[in-house]
Amino acid sequence: MPRRTTGLYLRAGIWHIDKQIQGLGRIRGSCGTPDRPEAEKRLAFEVDRLRRARLYGERVSHTFEDAAAKYVDEATHKSIERDIGALARVMPFLSRLDLSEIHDEALKPVIDAMRAGDDPYRKPLTAGGAVRELAAVRRILTLAARKWRDESGNTWLPAAPLLTMPSWSKPRAPMPLDWSDQRAVLKQIPAHLVEAAIYAVNTGLRDATQAALRWEWEVDIPEIGASVFVVPARAMKGEREDHVVVHNEAASRVIEACRGRHPDRVFTYEGKPVASFANSAWEKGRARAGFPGLWWHDWRHTFARRLRAARVPLETRKVLLAHANGDITTHYSGAELQELIDAVRKLDSLERRGSGVLLKAVK
Repeated sequence: MPRRTTGLYLRAGIWHIDKQIQGLGRIRGSCGTPDRPEAEKRLAFEVDRLRRARLYGERVSHTFEDAAAKYVDEATHKSIERDIGALARVMPFLSRLDLSEIHDEALKPVIDAMRAGDDPYRKPLTAGGAVRELAAVRRILTLAARKWRDESGNTWLPAAPLLTMPSWSKPRAPMPLDWSDQRAVLKQIPAHLVEAAIYAVNTGLRDATQAALRWEWEVDIPEIGASVFVVPARAMKGEREDHVVVHNEAASRVIEACRGRHPDRVFTYEGKPVASFANSAWEKGRARAGFPGLWWHDWRHTFARRLRAARVPLETRKVLLAHANGDITTHYSGAELQELIDAVRKLDSLERRGSGVLLKAVK
């Protein structure tokens, strides 16, 4: 009866290594094959590699699969689930490659699949999406070069390779709406999205910030006879300072229509807080209106364009849009808040001339 090599086990039809070698260390990983003889050759190679590393100080080579497993085991950051998904998609291309073999040429088949939407990518990715998919690969290579060490004290990699990230697609051009287009879209979306859209196009808030809007952020300002929302910086994308949201007539009507529906959140649907307005109902509505490529973010672009059309000064527009600016603070005086309110109220005048639909939609 032929002698069987110990340290190999079969999982999901593929041979894996798990072998402890006295005085040398432990070897674990996938052989990447269902063939037993081939797996035994892989194990012999790994044993010899480990022996040379321990006896002669040679750098132990590691496959990308080994490194990915270590990365996942040690991860504590919140985005690890996203990284696991990305690693699972690149694994068919990279799993058996040695870390030293990961470079631009090795990544080319991965990037080609991302761009074309080939398996395992279900649809083509933008260049930005591809960069996000490859972020975990870059982190793994950096850790292998700077932190992880083998039994001889050598790093897993001598140095992290300089990878060229995808850049094939141009940023999507904004799609601000004119009044007739706006009417067409509002007619095709549900009532709760109409309210949200009216508020977005009159305040310029991003989707996530608006969806998170809370009643506890509302502040009454007696000297101007109005209330504003003070949104904490932590609730906004990339902002370091709190943001003051002021209202014109249309936005004020939305707030009053929403008041009392929920104890904490402003925007809800069937009694529950809305997580995002760019949902399937929005996608179906924009398609029915003839704008399948319209993004919810385009309400913000429309707000910015109308402010410019109303000749609102650039610095005031920056404040209203919560754009990062070192000389802007949220500690406004009553006069400064009134200036912001006067700026957004110019949109009411534009709207009356344009269609009147916004002021009529929320009663």
